[in-house]
Amino acid sequence: MGQDIKSKDLFSEVEFTAEDRQKVQDCIKNSEKPLFFKWRIKSIAAAAVLLFTLAGSLALYGSGTKAFAFSNFPFFDSIFSLFGDEGLQKASNDGNVSLLSLEKQEDGIKMSIKEAVYDGRRLSISYVIESEKPINNYSYKQIDAYIPLNHSEEGISRNGVRDEQISENKVAGISTFTYDYDKGEMPDKIKVDFLYKATTDKSYKWEKDFSFRFQFPVEKSEDIKTIPINMVKQWENKVLELKSIKLSPLTTSVNLRYKEPYNNREPYPSHTIRLIDENGKVLRNLNNWTMGMGTQTKENGQWYSVTEYKEFFEQVEKGSSTVTIQVINGTSNRFKEDTPVSSTPLSTEAAFQMGEMGSIEIDKIERADQTLTIAYKYTSSLAFLNDFQFMLTDKKGEFYHGIEKSRNYLGGGAYLVEEVFPNTPDEGLSIRYFNEKAPELIEEFQMEVPIK
Repeated sequence: MGQDIKSKDLFSEVEFTAEDRQKVQDCIKNSEKPLFFKWRIKSIAAAAVLLFTLAGSLALYGSGTKAFAFSNFPFFDSIFSLFGDEGLQKASNDGNVSLLSLEKQEDGIKMSIKEAVYDGRRLSISYVIESEKPINNYSYKQIDAYIPLNHSEEGISRNGVRDEQISENKVAGISTFTYDYDKGEMPDKIKVDFLYKATTDKSYKWEKDFSFRFQFPVEKSEDIKTIPINMVKQWENKVLELKSIKLSPLTTSVNLRYKEPYNNREPYPSHTIRLIDENGKVLRNLNNWTMGMGTQTKENGQWYSVTEYKEFFEQVEKGSSTVTIQVINGTSNRFKEDTPVSSTPLSTEAAFQMGEMGSIEIDKIERADQTLTIAYKYTSSLAFLNDFQFMLTDKKGEFYHGIEKSRNYLGGGAYLVEEVFPNTPDEGLSIRYFNEKAPELIEEFQMEVPIK
């Protein structure tokens, strides 16, 4: 069992000079083989939605992301700081993550748990998998975390997984679990039972599977501010109730209850919940989509469909006084059959309108080795409703998916975004995008909520 050490304690007396960083980068550049990036998102309870989305994406865009050199990465001290969202990066930079030294090995596969952070609502774990044989078409199969509470195992509700193949024989990743405990606040210290199952070659006839299980304690990094709210919006015969908001430096969680008369054609109404800060910046959903738990109830002789939404978003900036909740009827129209797809040549002059979903203006294009970095201005009233805004395609029909490097809010619904596109050819690239209809924003359900 590894010792639970805070990163801020470990690095309190360590200084990295510019020369140190350059030496590390040079060593990596000279020793590592080209790397492979694969994007993985998982929500067990919403598997059908995920499969539908992936099927549509693959039909339009072809196979996955290409390789690019590790030397193009900035220097980093942790997986959280490199692959993590804004909350994880901040926790890593502030030294509020637990550094774990846990390792297991079997049949030529070694897995190491590197970091963990827990704020009472969210648990994130980083890890590295190493294989003696080359990894081909890596895919996780099952990732679970359980926390014993009140002498019974309580399952973590949902998880988002990001696995990146960082060399021919190595994968690094982050699993994030979001949890809502109806019986009160989660304890300050928890014991995590973490299960990870994957295959190093999904295309292999028998699939080269492996499985590891780790148990370790984690202490709460920050206190959670709970804001009990009973705010109700009514529109026609539909009711939306905001029950609470909980804030931490890692996470913003929102608890909503939606009720409408039962309709047997749509017994479980589908909505997308969005969270906007007081400056108009979108706070992204940590699980990448909205998932409600639906049921039916009878009141005064009338049957109703009731959906509980317990959503987890990026952290609200410290000192903010309000947030705005938006409700969208349904989800994105991106993968509907009648949504047209367009293309335009890649250049710094490129500017295009994505139907009703906003516009993009290419600002800067830089090339290092076989990797493109593209900076663009993205303006939309429904920003980041989709995981990606566009992809690149070459003359052979190969597609290249961008990896977000930075995202800065400019105001007025506009963002300056930088994305890295690995292993792209020197010429002949085009931008491929959707001319998408915007889903219905239910303005009657919009709530501006005080959080101070």
